[in-house]
Amino acid sequence: MPLEALLIDAFGTILHADPPWEGERERCLAACLAAAGDVAPLPRFVEAYEAARARQHAAVSESHREFDFEARFEDAFFALGVADARILGRKAALAYMDFQANLVRAFDGAPAVLDELSKEFRLALVSNYPDGPALRGAMEREKLLAPFEVVIVSGEHGWMKPHETIFTEALAKLGLPASRACMIGNDVECDILPARKLGLRTVWTPYPRDADGTAPADATARSWREVARVVRAWR
Repeated sequence: MPLEALLIDAFGTILHADPPWEGERERCLAACLAAAGDVAPLPRFVEAYEAARARQHAAVSESHREFDFEARFEDAFFALGVADARILGRKAALAYMDFQANLVRAFDGAPAVLDELSKEFRLALVSNYPDGPALRGAMEREKLLAPFEVVIVSGEHGWMKPHETIFTEALAKLGLPASRACMIGNDVECDILPARKLGLRTVWTPYPRDADGTAPADATARSWREVARVVRAWR
């Protein structure tokens, strides 16, 4: 069947952290603590946050429910014996989302290629991210939002990829069967495998782009120009 729509992941596919997230993580948590009023020493706060994070991951790892970052920070502050843990948890969570959103940048060529592709295909963003407004703001800043007809963000949907409903909602909003769509993403477990199971064609965009290896996808593309060539051949 001819290809009519592209479902596209966000982080690692059209956006990446610059500088890399691994080197910015403690600075991000310091910003979260500052937003809450520096109510604890940073090392103790980081330790409490990591413990809360581990508990949350253990609780939702099989269900694929989206993480509640406000609850995560609230749990950390509660463990530290901080008053008003709920209020401070919300402030810290907002600071976390803002920090991450300000860190990301578009991959080279992505804005121009997506603009071109939007004239040939219907585009839907299908992203795991806990805060829809923060993600939309980052995409708008990077000139990536306008080409998308449909935007599905896990923080608003309630489920994270690989849960199939995030894909089926995008297809329903497009009004198309899976056979007319292609999933483009960097994560094999969250993007490629569930999309193939539903009957979508798939393009793997490894992250980092020069990463070795293969994926069980219909095609691999290491740049957005390569992505365009692949999906145009299927059109």
